[in-house]
Amino acid sequence: MNSDSAVPGLNRNIALSTEIKIAPYERLKDFNRQCAPYLEKIDINNKQIRILEKLRDLLLQKSMSGKVRFNLKKIKASD
Repeated sequence: MNSDSAVPGLNRNIALSTEIKIAPYERLKDFNRQCAPYLEKIDINNKQIRILEKLRDLLLQKSMSGKVRFNLKKIKASD
């Protein structure tokens, strides 16, 4: 084993002789096109999460200080 290797059991010769396959450009482009709507939705959801976290923190702070009160009603869970 090479003691100065960053990955135990992997030396320079093994790394250089390993073939790495890369998909054709058109296939990568198609993959990106298909994934784009999902990535956009993830981004939108993450932004919404940050907004909701800020709102939660603000409401918690205001409710603990008595600056805001809530009138809560009990509801039945629908089947």
